[in-house]
Amino acid sequence: GQTAAWFVSWDGEIDATAGGTIVASLVATSQLNGPEYTLGTTSTILPDLSGGAEPCGSATSYQGGQAFPTEYQVNLGTGTGDVILDFNANQIPDKFIVIFDGVEVINTGYRGSTAYQGQLDAALSGRGLPSETIQGTGAGSTYFTKTTSTTTATIKVFAPLDQTAWTVTLNCPI
Repeated sequence: GQTAAWFVSWDGEIDATAGGTIVASLVATSQLNGPEYTLGTTSTILPDLSGGAEPCGSATSYQGGQAFPTEYQVNLGTGTGDVILDFNANQIPDKFIVIFDGVEVINTGYRGSTAYQGQLDAALSGRGLPSETIQGTGAGSTYFTKTTSTTTATIKVFAPLDQTAWTVTLNCPI
């Protein structure tokens, strides 16, 4: 037998603007004769975390490792009315919280497959937090009523497990 040495690297492109994407591939290359093997590829759309606010009605998605929390601002404009949050945690549980005028107006609880309850409990315990029961399937909608001219809401997404993927949209008031 012959021993082969491998060089492992990330290869990809990054558009680090809000709404830009990261596409990365984990590549292993044999130092013996050079073939490359792609071990995995991931793609993530970046929310605007720089202090600027995303426009209401625009979807933000994430796929990858733990993010606890991902936090960003959404511009709702000065109008009033019902503001609908559409979310999809898929299978791996995530929690979506909306803060408006300094008040938590939406808290979906953890949403996703109940098959992950044990892993969620362990991840929360590892952060010194109490267990939270998975509240339902990954996809859903809920709303709050905006009664002031305050323009900005904050979305916090808690994703304590690896390989999570979620999409969230905070719609404009209707």
